[in-house]
Amino acid sequence: MNKYTKKNDKTEKRIMDTILTLMQSYEFNNITMNQIADNAGLNRVTLYRHFDDKWDILERIESDFFQAAEAPHREMIEQLKKSSEDYQDARSVLAGFLEIFEENLDILEVLMNDNGDSRFTNKLLNFLLKREKLSHPVLGINNLGVNQEILSYYEISGLVGIIKFWTNHRQYKAKDMANFFFAVRTNEVEGVKRLEF
Repeated sequence: MNKYTKKNDKTEKRIMDTILTLMQSYEFNNITMNQIADNAGLNRVTLYRHFDDKWDILERIESDFFQAAEAPHREMIEQLKKSSEDYQDARSVLAGFLEIFEENLDILEVLMNDNGDSRFTNKLLNFLLKREKLSHPVLGINNLGVNQEILSYYEISGLVGIIKFWTNHRQYKAKDMANFFFAVRTNEVEGVKRLEF
């Protein structure tokens, strides 16, 4: 990485950190590019050299998070393929995936709060639903005789709720969240199997 690229990346990170800080106190819609430039210690020309507008900055923050979550999910799928059907293995693998969320709780808290992007929670839901569909064949959910789509929406909505809860209760670790999710999920699947839906 050359010196110019490093400086560019550092400036973009400063801009993204600045908007996240501003979003802790101000609604995103009320934040101006002037505020961002002033708080980042940059002039507007430099700010616009890196981002078109505040939506572009926000989109980059969200995109970076989702990209960061891709690799841990792929790793989770590979581990699930190798692991036994043991409940403990599956919980451990999910905890590994949830670590990316634990590492990004500060960002998630801002994006999911009232000042954040009102669309982010839906983006997160859709991102996780797509990952859930990739996980089903490996977890054997396709063979449970339940409506997979409604089960996915239910479970992933719950997971998004758990993540939102987690942003305000940092004492919990990824392992704790995985244990809770699997304990609830196991009972859900058993209950759904008895339904004729």
